[in-house]
Amino acid sequence: MKKKHFMKFIALFLIPCTFCFLSETPAKADDSNDLVISYIESRPLEDKIGYDVSALFSLLDSSGNPIKDLELENVTISEDGKSVSPLSLDLTTDQPIYITLLLDTSGSMRGSKNEALISASNEFIKGLNDKDRISITTFNDQIKNLIDFSTDHNAVASLVSSISAVPGSGTCLNDAIYEAVQKIAALPMGRRAVIILTDGKDESPNGGPCSKLTIDDVIRLATEGHTSVPVFSIGIGDTVDDAGLSRIAKLTGGIYSSSPKTDQLTATFNRLLELLQTEYILRYTSTSAPGSHTLVLNINYLNELYTDSRDFMLLGLPIRISFLTPISGQEITDKVLIVTSISGEAEPIKQVIFKANGITIGVATNTPYELEWQPGADVNGNVTLSAVVIGENDNEITKDEVQVVVSVPEKAVVPNENKRNFEEQGINYYLYGGLLAGFFAVAILLIFVIRRKKSEEKKRDKRWHDTVVNPPDNKKMMDEMTIDGFTFSPNSLGALSVLQSDDPAMIGQTFAIVENATRLGRAADNEILFPKDSTVSRHHAIIENRNGQLTLSEMVSTEGDGSVKKPTFGTYINDFPLTYPTILHNGDVIKLGKRVLLRFASADSEMADDAKTQDLSIQEDVDKTIDAM
Repeated sequence: MKKKHFMKFIALFLIPCTFCFLSETPAKADDSNDLVISYIESRPLEDKIGYDVSALFSLLDSSGNPIKDLELENVTISEDGKSVSPLSLDLTTDQPIYITLLLDTSGSMRGSKNEALISASNEFIKGLNDKDRISITTFNDQIKNLIDFSTDHNAVASLVSSISAVPGSGTCLNDAIYEAVQKIAALPMGRRAVIILTDGKDESPNGGPCSKLTIDDVIRLATEGHTSVPVFSIGIGDTVDDAGLSRIAKLTGGIYSSSPKTDQLTATFNRLLELLQTEYILRYTSTSAPGSHTLVLNINYLNELYTDSRDFMLLGLPIRISFLTPISGQEITDKVLIVTSISGEAEPIKQVIFKANGITIGVATNTPYELEWQPGADVNGNVTLSAVVIGENDNEITKDEVQVVVSVPEKAVVPNENKRNFEEQGINYYLYGGLLAGFFAVAILLIFVIRRKKSEEKKRDKRWHDTVVNPPDNKKMMDEMTIDGFTFSPNSLGALSVLQSDDPAMIGQTFAIVENATRLGRAADNEILFPKDSTVSRHHAIIENRNGQLTLSEMVSTEGDGSVKKPTFGTYINDFPLTYPTILHNGDVIKLGKRVLLRFASADSEMADDAKTQDLSIQEDVDKTIDAM
């Protein structure tokens, strides 16, 4: 935190709406830091064990203006209390950014506030770089996504111009921020920000809370895991929740700004745009172990000291393998023990395949990954030994190679007289020929069976695709996909209807969700079983009751070697991969593996009260799902 004199601190404390952006001079929010670390990302190094860590931060002067001339010599950093040498410091002026504008359209935003919102938002969009991607989401007591991340800024501005406040509606602020953070966190690594504009607090028209989620839920989602999301908040008017918005911004790496008057809103947006376009990226190398760490950043600029800190995660390092023996250039004249060393824990290992000049000479399935090799005379000379690491999905993870020289003495070469010895011993070579022919026949039969199985799998996938994705008769499909006459019990939290499965008996079944934790998978200990669906894992997914909200997560298990095992063929919700716990909404379509399709119905929906209305609603939602596919 910037060191200030006591009297200066008192003066700033007495200024109302500290850190509000005035038309000329923006002030800082209470407890804000002139130095703000927005987020930290890390990538494993390619050539050695460690991480390339990037910290994105901004620095404001005493007037609230971004400082643009920092040098690397101004910066010192420490990780977990240990000093670290920074590698580079660069402005992000030309680096694209993903931005979500979260705009309040509750009843209190009518009139001049709504006009100021449209004008200031469009001015902000106009100032973006060509490669910046922006999405627009509005919220009152309903959350609506107007457009996903787009570089067509004219189209985005046109949608913003059509925004209007909804009379009598509430402000589900926490739920709206949570969904915006959840969506932007799923994007690839890179610059990102959520910007909120609101004139109030989380409140329903009757005066109670509007959201099901809390501010703590929002902060937890935005800061936990390896990808954090900075939330920048702008409050307009005199009824805004300054304390709540300021807390969200401070703890997520954003900044809170206040515009008491509508005519100050454009200046506030322009200041924020300037800040985003003058952020710095600081890079350094970390050799710490995977897990949670704390970065402390200190900047000495014009004899003033600024400091900020942020916790971040280092994920498991990628798998790497290296030869211990033999070493490069070693001469091999007899049997040798091939020994390798493996580091990293990013994914489970199935086996290590050893090869000599591309030909497999052995396989190791457990640690230590080593092999005793007796070279023959046919490999004399320069030989390339390879150790190939294979993952659980039979994918090649990594490999290492070493060049050796094989010099097998004559005694190691099988002499031609061995044939005569065999003949003298009465060996029937016709018998050996028959055995060899039988072996090849079995091998060919096995190949045929495997190929036929794969062909049947492809045909089954095609039938599923033709039936579900491109159905020949939508009306018939709808009849099969409705939840006919299903009634929720008093303790039901929701229900799942099976739309598609490899097992015809499963299609059309409806399962009530009555437990706080409902597991889905092929194993017998799951609450909802799919025993005949081969692409569903034994323990695939789980639906949990979290503070009255049903969330869907993938089930993972920790293997004996410490590796994490996830469902082989993945989980999808509304055709998006499930990468983190996600709140279920009425009508969501869940896909387990390749061919199991489920529809979720919430217990508090109108479908629970009227069977006919339920069937029509389900039909309409499924129609939309199939059209979207």
